[in-house]
Amino acid sequence: MIGFEISINGREPIVAASDYFVFADLTFGCSSGRIKIKGSDGLHYLTWLTEKLEEGDRVLIKMVVTDKVSPVLTIEDCDRNEMKRRYEQLKMELQGKGLI
Repeated sequence: MIGFEISINGREPIVAASDYFVFADLTFGCSSGRIKIKGSDGLHYLTWLTEKLEEGDRVLIKMVVTDKVSPVLTIEDCDRNEMKRRYEQLKMELQGKGLI
């Protein structure tokens, strides 16, 4: 699997990988920063890391090919019917605004 190896301030890295997708979300603003590492295995939403960042923190993200993945913090079910309903709702809203 292809994924991320993430180390913050030299700590032991977290490895997040999936056959579907994994993403790293780094956000900074309003005097606070945050990193989230999430993904999916097709049936579930997975969270490996969610952490507050401070100015000066060092974040190293490396792309890796691996079969060894760190344990996930949270697992949430993917409700495909709910996703389709939300998609249709957003599509109607955007069409109503003339954006699509």
